[in-house]
Amino acid sequence: MLCGLVSISTVLTLLWQAGHILYWRADPGAMLAALVMAPVLLGMLSLLSQAATTAASAWFSGRRARDLFAVLGVGLAVMIWPITTAVQNSFDTLADALPTITTVLAATPLGAAAAVPADVAAGDWAAVGLRLVIVVATMAVALLVIRAGLVRITERPRPPAASRSAGRRGLGVLGLVPDRPWAAVAARALIYWMRDPRYGGSLIVLPGLVAVAVMLHLQSQADWTLYGLGLLVAFMLGFGISADVSYDHSAFSLHVTAGVRGIDDRLGRALALLAFAVPATLIAAIVPAALVGDATAVVLTTAVSLGLLLASTGISSLVSARFTYPVPRPGDSPFKQPPGAAGRTMMVQLGSMVVMAATMLPELVLWIVWMFAELDWLVPVLLAVTLLKGLGLLILGIRLGARVYDRHQPELFQQVSD
Repeated sequence: MLCGLVSISTVLTLLWQAGHILYWRADPGAMLAALVMAPVLLGMLSLLSQAATTAASAWFSGRRARDLFAVLGVGLAVMIWPITTAVQNSFDTLADALPTITTVLAATPLGAAAAVPADVAAGDWAAVGLRLVIVVATMAVALLVIRAGLVRITERPRPPAASRSAGRRGLGVLGLVPDRPWAAVAARALIYWMRDPRYGGSLIVLPGLVAVAVMLHLQSQADWTLYGLGLLVAFMLGFGISADVSYDHSAFSLHVTAGVRGIDDRLGRALALLAFAVPATLIAAIVPAALVGDATAVVLTTAVSLGLLLASTGISSLVSARFTYPVPRPGDSPFKQPPGAAGRTMMVQLGSMVVMAATMLPELVLWIVWMFAELDWLVPVLLAVTLLKGLGLLILGIRLGARVYDRHQPELFQQVSD
């Protein structure tokens, strides 16, 4: 613990504590409390730091944990703007916000010890007791975490990977699907979506986009920000499999050596995506539209969103079988950019997005026209055209992608394995 105090952060903390003690010089009791709490606060912060580093070494040192934190970091970065905007809108000025901020911090381990002198000066001894309980409880929990982490590291080392996997039984998702090639491909793709951070990293931005849309609606009171949420989610999810063959890397040899037909490969991957993309799109389209529109608006928004999801999934099924580009390899960080891949990656991704948007442009235009003009004759037209066209593009994309897959399977394997 003493060695952990030798750092620049400790020096800065000591300087802050000196200023904090001098701040209460007009009140001897509060100044004495600040003087007593200074080493307590320093020790608590040191214990929290050691608990964090020990826990990171004991339980979060694996690749999956690092990838998870990286994905969560991106999600937090996406959420920064909605959070700061919400805080700014809650108060007129920073001076109005400071009392609330300090009150909240004083009830947390980070601010409890520093708030004791103010409570002493105010004569609020009940609050002093509560702060001390928070400090003692925090130090006790930190000590328990440190001890458990050290036991994990030194006395109970992790068993080898072979022995850990030897006790596992069952086939998981593979045991739940029908005995068909396309079903096996779908189960394998679902496992990737659940366990591969490169796939999950593409989904972490969706909650952030939802938060941004809600904040825009609260600021501008514009209904289109909520109506467009289902379309945005559908577009992003459909685009999500545009690089599924590239992500396979050497695992694509399973399909080559097993003789998986193109129709089974394309259909299985598309069904794996739609298994969770359809419910997500329905929620993103129905709930926001129901909050600001009537039943007709909800039905049309849902239909257009589902049509866009089906169309973009079909286009992605063709694109991923025809165009490959360098992506992070299995085991790498999902945000690692392979060298020399920026140009081709940008061309394929941008081209795919443009084609997806262009194919659904007529329906989107008609939907926007109905939103402003509310022409009754557009309702059945939009319902029929969007769903039938989306389903048609899905089938066409899977079939064309299967044909390209069968014709260029050896080249695909060579490209993704390089």
